[in-house]
Amino acid sequence: MTDSPAVRRRGLAYSSCYSFESVNFPGSYLRHHDAGVWSANGTGGTWNRPQTLTADSTWNLATPWTPWPASDDSHVVVTAGPSPRSSSAAPC
Repeated sequence: MTDSPAVRRRGLAYSSCYSFESVNFPGSYLRHHDAGVWSANGTGGTWNRPQTLTADSTWNLATPWTPWPASDDSHVVVTAGPSPRSSSAAPC
């Protein structure tokens, strides 16, 4: 996906999380695969399969692991899937 902003949407897999849909390519979402972030619409084979699109395109917004300067609170960390720090079974 070249030169395409993404819009935050309700998570495809979990409504308490987020998915990021392409503005220029509706139906394509940012997803993680093989330690990278890709654009996918779930219509292809191998890594772009519809069976894995929803889970791999659902993100959790978390506070940074490393503190940012106190004057700058605009940063967030996007992690794939449920929060790794969550103690509950509920995702995100």
